[in-house]
Amino acid sequence: MSKRSPNRPPSNRQVWILGAGFSQPLGGPLFEHVFSNAYLQLAESVARRECTSDQLRSLKVSTWRAATTVYAEGRKSGFWQNAEQFLQVANDALGDFENSPYRDVLGKWCDAAFRRNNLASLGSKFSDIDRSILSGENLDTPRIVKVVIDHRYMLQYILYGARELLAVQVSIFLFRTESLISKSERWRPFKHWMRQIRNGDAIVSFNYDEAVEYLARQVVSPNFLHCLLPDENPETGRPLLLKLHGSAGWETTRGSGEAQVTASNSHLSFLQSTEKQPFILAPGPEKFEKTFKSIIRDSSEGVIRNADEVHVIGYRFPETDMFAQELILSSLRSNTKNPRVTLVLGPDNSNPARKRAKALLESAAPGRVRVAEAYSQDYLLSYEARHRRAVSRTDFNEVFPRK
Repeated sequence: MSKRSPNRPPSNRQVWILGAGFSQPLGGPLFEHVFSNAYLQLAESVARRECTSDQLRSLKVSTWRAATTVYAEGRKSGFWQNAEQFLQVANDALGDFENSPYRDVLGKWCDAAFRRNNLASLGSKFSDIDRSILSGENLDTPRIVKVVIDHRYMLQYILYGARELLAVQVSIFLFRTESLISKSERWRPFKHWMRQIRNGDAIVSFNYDEAVEYLARQVVSPNFLHCLLPDENPETGRPLLLKLHGSAGWETTRGSGEAQVTASNSHLSFLQSTEKQPFILAPGPEKFEKTFKSIIRDSSEGVIRNADEVHVIGYRFPETDMFAQELILSSLRSNTKNPRVTLVLGPDNSNPARKRAKALLESAAPGRVRVAEAYSQDYLLSYEARHRRAVSRTDFNEVFPRK
């Protein structure tokens, strides 16, 4: 176990809010990059290695290709610009498909994707649970003789494939992680940061990947962080990891609605089954009001309300996720400690996303928001030194000048 730094008092609660920009220096993709042909090829190489049979691999890859086809059509038409927007639009349409204005066009794209990727001919290879999903029948009903596919169930199946594909693509950089963490220079700032985390601290992550979990296990100890699952209560005595968008490392049973979410036993274990799917959620109210249990939402609000300092690393407050934005800003407004808030979105002060994020944070913490002119890895590597010296505005600006 690595030596822990004793500099910070235990009562000084630090909260870290992480977005995709946190994982990007380690090789994690941004949402604009996933579902591309290049990332699809990477995912297919993972399937060739991880799927337990050629039949299972063929089904997985065909579904992923269909999801990529629909994604490409929607992006070309301006319906969405990245993976999260795709999940949001498709998920909303699926919720009330008959009345959705997207019904006909999504149905047309799904039908073409199924035909192009030969999914209809794979009907005989579907497991019973896949047959029930596609036909809309109950498994207890003995009338399932053939797969009856309509556009709604095509879209539902493509969404299953999209979540799987997204989980694989955001996790590719974590393969062979044990050797990477111990040897690669790019992990050094993140290892340093993990050693500074204390009991009472919390990490609120909007990332699907498991980079934080891998760091904790390799750098400190396997049980160092409590990664809160939707049906658990927070533990005292361990730092909290709160994943508001779900995780590639969580799984549930397909077609089970409000089934229990569990941590998978192995990396991307859903690749060995057609019954399991990664627990990945689209932006919007669903994750707070329906599928996602309120305990993670409430815990996230609580740690931000009680923070002594808040660090926003690589999170740009995307326009598609207004519920998460309101959670963060309202919790900051309710914090009576008046914490300092540091925003880290790279050194480019002309970046519109950074300007917008700063303005949003200023609305909740006026006069207390500082922008670090640094990339995520720079800020994390200097965190200990910055914490010792940044006791005033002058000291802080000596380390990261304010723009």
